Amino acid sequence: MIEPPHGSSEDAQTEVLAERERLAALSSDISTALVQGHDLQETLSRCCEAIVKNLDAAFARIWTLGEDSDTLKLQASAGMYTHLDGPHSQVGVGELKIGWIAKERKPHLTNEVVGDPRVSDQEWARREGMVAFAGYPLVVEDQLVGVIAMFARKPLSEATLRALAVIADGIALGIERQWAVAALHEQTDVVETINRIGQLLSAELDQQKLVQAVTDAATELTGAEFGSFFYNVIDDQGASYMLYTLSGVPREAFSNFPMPRATALFGPTFLGEATIRIADVKKDPRYGKSEPYNGMPVGHLPVTSYLAVSVVSRSGEVIGGLFFGHSQASAFTRRHERIVEGLAAQTAIAMDNARLFEVAQQGLKERENLLLREQAARQEAEAASRAKDEFLGLLSHELRTPLNAILGWTRMLSTGNLGEEAFARAIETIDRNARLQARLIEDMLDVSRIISGKLRLDAQPVDLTTVINAAVDTSRPAADAKEIRIQIVLDYGAG
Repeated sequence: MIEPPHGSSEDAQTEVLAERERLAALSSDISTALVQGHDLQETLSRCCEAIVKNLDAAFARIWTLGEDSDTLKLQASAGMYTHLDGPHSQVGVGELKIGWIAKERKPHLTNEVVGDPRVSDQEWARREGMVAFAGYPLVVEDQLVGVIAMFARKPLSEATLRALAVIADGIALGIERQWAVAALHEQTDVVETINRIGQLLSAELDQQKLVQAVTDAATELTGAEFGSFFYNVIDDQGASYMLYTLSGVPREAFSNFPMPRATALFGPTFLGEATIRIADVKKDPRYGKSEPYNGMPVGHLPVTSYLAVSVVSRSGEVIGGLFFGHSQASAFTRRHERIVEGLAAQTAIAMDNARLFEVAQQGLKERENLLLREQAARQEAEAASRAKDEFLGLLSHELRTPLNAILGWTRMLSTGNLGEEAFARAIETIDRNARLQARLIEDMLDVSRIISGKLRLDAQPVDLTTVINAAVDTSRPAADAKEIRIQIVLDYGAG
């Protein structure tokens, strides 16, 4: 219960006027701090300094709600304590008096610090002579943004407490406004970063180089100690298998471990369900639930902070997942999450384009192979046509040679001028060449049967002397016919 100040009416009136001046000055200083455009920490520090100066507070502090909505982070402190580290640098919602103010979203006000059950360190309160405490939740439209609190060595009046309530509302609006501005700048920065990297990715059509570039860029932008990209690949037979790239650590750091499976922790990423960002993976209920390791394998890199984002193509296919780790807790923020989500979307488009390029290249290669086969077929057909012409020319020559001998001797016989010896020789030559031509015809039929597969070619050694004699015998009738004709002409000429 807050008691009004005691004393004579004149002293009280003087005190009231002085208090109004102090509160007016406080309000002016707070307004100036909120509109001067400093960063959030500087703005809140000036607010704390104004409270200490104008209200003669022992110290004043402001906490803001962390991204996880479970922790209050000390942003400003003025008076007897100016440090931002120590046991009160982070206070869980629902812990200590500051955490209870945040959880209940109600002020905690007292002019009897000694004896207050929510002031845990009573010995400190007595030693430092603390009398009053005022703590207010900083709320904007039912959304908690932080807590402001102060200790004083003298009681706080109702007017001061009302002024502090108004100031708390103004500071809450200032925090929310600066968060909005920071979020806008952050979003612009994120979009520009993603677009810049996206342009670089769109120019890369080699899938391996592409995923390595994505892994390197995302690892650097998130500040992760290591990053990885596990992705599915389809081979020429249509089978799927997984590859991965690493950044921040050598490949040997993971070479002894199996590929990740769709466990409770990894599954949502490989199934494309949701982005996962964990401040401390070992405290997550999904951690350590899968055999055979029930946690991280021995020798695995230390992971506390964990961030995983699915990479999903335009068709809805889950191409793979980006995974990041850090040995410190709460290393990844919402900004990191948005950056990686944007990169994942750009990566999916780039990988789709790379796949289409590979398909196009494969199509061009197949087209080239088809053209080469067609060209080879044409060359083969042309060669076959030439071989056919050569064969027909050779066959014509071979058939005409014995035929010429037969025709030559038959013309000689038709003259009736041959002697008995020449007549016998003519009959023998005609008979031999007729059999030769018949054999040539049979050989030609055998060649046809060999080509059609009806007859097997049996290669055997040949006596070249026999071949040469046969060639001479084939040529002899024509030579003999010319010799006899010449002789007849000479005989007739002599007669």
